[in-house]
Amino acid sequence: MLVGFPVPVPPSALPPFAKVRGHHFLAGAIGRDSVILDLGANRGDFARGMQARFGCQARLVEANPDLFARLRSAAEFPVLHAAAAARQGTINFNIAHNDEGSSMHPLPGHSQFGCTHQRSVAVEAKTLAEIMAHFGLGRLNLLKLDIEGAEVEILENCPPEVLRRIDQITVEFHCAPVFGFGGRDQVEAVMRRLSKLGFSRYVFEEDYTDVAFIAHRNLGTSLTRRMLLAIGPGRPRWLDALWHNLPAWLRGSIRRLLGPQRE
Repeated sequence: MLVGFPVPVPPSALPPFAKVRGHHFLAGAIGRDSVILDLGANRGDFARGMQARFGCQARLVEANPDLFARLRSAAEFPVLHAAAAARQGTINFNIAHNDEGSSMHPLPGHSQFGCTHQRSVAVEAKTLAEIMAHFGLGRLNLLKLDIEGAEVEILENCPPEVLRRIDQITVEFHCAPVFGFGGRDQVEAVMRRLSKLGFSRYVFEEDYTDVAFIAHRNLGTSLTRRMLLAIGPGRPRWLDALWHNLPAWLRGSIRRLLGPQRE
């Protein structure tokens, strides 16, 4: 169920979402000719699942040198050894005992998932624009971000003209207390920024570990879908207040108009 809708939403009003390896995205916009960019590829499971299900092309970026070597050796996808970041340069990349928790940010002293510091390595950092240029990507059908906290800096600093070349973005944000990075306010600011740049936000987990951003051009033009651009997950708080201050009879009429809630 989508999180945070102020009114029930009928299934016919929602785009057809799919989920692969914990990431939701608009399935109808992905096909054999689609290109996806996987930032934080780890062992390549997301890209492998996408290719198996949709037959699409994938480009991978991985900062951990050991995982990069495995991906390059497998030769399933083009892969770049780099850390996706807001600025280019050389950074210290912190590898966790559980390598899914490795990050350019300092790792927590305690982690229930084993995401504590094992060692640090020097890694070249590249911006999203540089990564797209490296792979020769003029447009992206899907950008997947699972980079342990660095997603915030990338999305808040990436130039609008680069983001507008992307059809949809699926993100695991890492602001939940369990990750030890903090930054929920920054995540919400990033979501507002993407909304202003023409993306509709769909929040599938309350801790923001599964959020999809869909460019408005992919959502169709029906009245109910246009309404979702305003009332969907991640909407501004003033809209919540407006909804709850409507007369009860009017809220009831809107609920009856939109029908049963999507499960």
